[in-house]
Amino acid sequence: VIGKWLATRPRVLLLDEPLGALDRNLREQMQVEMKSLHKEFGITTICVTHDQEEALTLSDRIVVMRAGRIEQTDAPEALYDRPATCFVAKFLGEANILENPGFTVESDAAQPFGTVAMIRPERICISLPNAPKRANADQWQSVSGIVDEMIYCGPLRKYHVRVGSTVLIVREHVASEQQTFRLGSEVRIHWLRCDVRFVSL
Repeated sequence: VIGKWLATRPRVLLLDEPLGALDRNLREQMQVEMKSLHKEFGITTICVTHDQEEALTLSDRIVVMRAGRIEQTDAPEALYDRPATCFVAKFLGEANILENPGFTVESDAAQPFGTVAMIRPERICISLPNAPKRANADQWQSVSGIVDEMIYCGPLRKYHVRVGSTVLIVREHVASEQQTFRLGSEVRIHWLRCDVRFVSL
């Protein structure tokens, strides 16, 4: 169908949930195909989607809307890495929003008024409580916690780690001879202070 539209050489192509009915594997294949077609024909394309991964994969620029209003617009990587608001942070993937976490959040940047700290789950490392300190330990923040849940997702493991009254999500890629932590395990979680972002409520 898209091929027929492209044959007419439209100035703008509007796609509304074009891959919504496809299964995951086929959807990912079609995302690659659509990127290739866009590069070949160079037609301005507006794609409406509720699939965050699809938006990040296909777009040169993303507009996140909330209740009919633009919440933020930017390039995919910038939008994911530096969301302006809690809504954008949680809409584009998982986010640990550290509002009153029960510990002091350290950051290389000063916290603007009216914001809360946020860190992405893949930016957090997990280790045994007595693991050796890193060579650049002064650049990291480290807190102790208890594993509330471990979810195996094929290429990923996702941990829910309770630190006081706060639960942080940790996401790590599965690798050979990797330490696995079970429910109730005592752990330490670490993140670079430069990976902390501040988002408005």
